[in-house]
Amino acid sequence: MRAAVKKSPSFSRSSSSTTITSFPAFISSSATDYRGRVFVRKGSVPNTIQFAIGASSADVVWSTVNRPEFDVHLITIAYQRVAGANNDILKLWVDQPIAATEPTPSAQTTYTSGTEPADISRFNIRQATTLAPVGEIDAIVVATTYAAALPLNLTSFTGSLVNKASLLSWTSTNEENVKGFSVEKGLNGTDFSEIGFVPAKNLRSSTNYSFEDNSVKGGANFYRLNMKDKDGSSRYSAVVLVNSITTSTTQVFPNPARSIMNVSHEKANRGAAMQIISLSGKVLRTIPVQAGATQTGISVSDLVKGNYMVVFENGGSKAVTQFSKQ
Repeated sequence: MRAAVKKSPSFSRSSSSTTITSFPAFISSSATDYRGRVFVRKGSVPNTIQFAIGASSADVVWSTVNRPEFDVHLITIAYQRVAGANNDILKLWVDQPIAATEPTPSAQTTYTSGTEPADISRFNIRQATTLAPVGEIDAIVVATTYAAALPLNLTSFTGSLVNKASLLSWTSTNEENVKGFSVEKGLNGTDFSEIGFVPAKNLRSSTNYSFEDNSVKGGANFYRLNMKDKDGSSRYSAVVLVNSITTSTTQVFPNPARSIMNVSHEKANRGAAMQIISLSGKVLRTIPVQAGATQTGISVSDLVKGNYMVVFENGGSKAVTQFSKQ
């Protein structure tokens, strides 16, 4: 099983270097316990994490390499059945390239806790309660050989205003049979149209791309990538925001927010409103703003942890601010 996993910054705030937790695991068809787990803990230096493999918490073997907490990591695990009792082998590879020949594991352990399962036929993603790290699983592939490839992985996508133009930059890995990247633009975070196309280089290593939009509108400019494969399938990236000159300004506090977020804004006209928009461009909520108000409180307690945008529309002006939910 291979997965591309991105851990978020909240892991280091919710656990100590001596605390571990598991998130994916193999399961047999006749049991509900975890028969092969991947564990994660805080690294020995700030802003790093470490991974381990074990049939349970009793036989964990760590890869003690400190890996950047904010990066995307390629996690590969294998359960190898061996005839006899208490000798099945579990293997873990972290950030190992795809290859036809299986490389040396980052960590390896032998099944020693309890009775070995009669089969391995299910895969589980586990979210712990009090010590849970927070992360995103970008893609999962289940196979019987190490050489199985993951789909395209977009590791970063950013935008900035440079000399009155929007400069978009992104990095991808695991490109295979990828046609290219359709660059789409919108002015409201929800409606997009294509403004350019960048062919893929189809390299499995980390590959950098860029695109420049010289038709920047005053105010908010939203961008996303439509990543297209040669077989006709496609998927969208998150939305990035590039702000040029705005006729309205807002401030968000506290940021990050936990339950209530306050937005300071210019005096609201009749009909003014705010929208909470996900980075994928989906409008999650629309909040009417009282006429004459210069500050509006918004409950964000029902939002999942992550990054969002708040859009304040006031007559003919618009202001966009990014915020984080803890």
